[in-house]
Amino acid sequence: MEPIVFQPFFRPQIWGGRRLAAYLNKPLPPDGCYGESWEISGHPLHVSVVVRGPWAGTPLPELWRRYAAEIWGTATPPPEVFPWLVKFLDCEDFLSVQVHPDDAEAARLCPGERGKNEAWVVVHAEPRAVLYTGLLPGIDAAALRQALDEGTVERCLYGFHPRPGDCVFLQAGTVHAAGGGVLLAEIQQPSDATLRLFDWNRTGPDGKPRPLHRESGLAAVNWQLGPRIARREEEAPGTAELLACPFFRIHRLRLRPGETTCLAGFRGGMSVWTVIRGEAVLRTSRDRHPFPLGSTVLVPAACRVEAWENESPEGATLLGYTPPAFHFS
Repeated sequence: MEPIVFQPFFRPQIWGGRRLAAYLNKPLPPDGCYGESWEISGHPLHVSVVVRGPWAGTPLPELWRRYAAEIWGTATPPPEVFPWLVKFLDCEDFLSVQVHPDDAEAARLCPGERGKNEAWVVVHAEPRAVLYTGLLPGIDAAALRQALDEGTVERCLYGFHPRPGDCVFLQAGTVHAAGGGVLLAEIQQPSDATLRLFDWNRTGPDGKPRPLHRESGLAAVNWQLGPRIARREEEAPGTAELLACPFFRIHRLRLRPGETTCLAGFRGGMSVWTVIRGEAVLRTSRDRHPFPLGSTVLVPAACRVEAWENESPEGATLLGYTPPAFHFS
């Protein structure tokens, strides 16, 4: 099998902007605020379709049904469905203060959805940008409920000014938000289960407040979780693992101008790569595949990858997502 590329889906959001085009060269429609680019998705809200090669026009769920073992690998049995939703987020304004349920709570609070554990990697951040990633120590249900009543919920949240390269794991049950001009790469379970606790007193496109899910949201909060602290990675070349959790692993690869990095250690299991800076060429045993800034590619386990190459005069940075049992060697 060769690398597989899907058509991205651009999702308008009230909190979105135009950074998907400005910083990642995404071909957005000429007008409107877009908050999300769904790069790879099997979720019913939007199903990704292969854009080229022998499977062009094939929806991801059909591809997975036919070739899950070849795509996933043989180290562990493949999941029933493609296990991730890979996105970019442009948070010009602030996301609602929200929480995602775990699998058990999703079955009760959001029938038909899975739980939603997710992670963010910061691609670009304005000086005014803020990430809110969890409740401050000592905040309980009564304190959060009072702050929601008063419209002062940010006083309950751990917040920080992000910088590019920051990586944070948002375990299901974490109260969180982001905004102020931040561009994020996101990987999550394939779920759209989002429970809004507070929406900054704004109105939606119809002039009315967006629905809140206060009681179900409070029920989904994991009160045992403290602040989720970002891993702050230094600007160094080579490969580093940013995150390992029960749902996925995140790797960061930096290539200097003209550099080649062997991918022998990534063979044997599925990986997804996205280019967040510069451009790179993926070399396999059969061909060379160029990927410009903003590209995302699914590399099946049955694809014999050899190396990422950077032929441009500037450096390149890629994020690699792999299954939780994957161990780079």
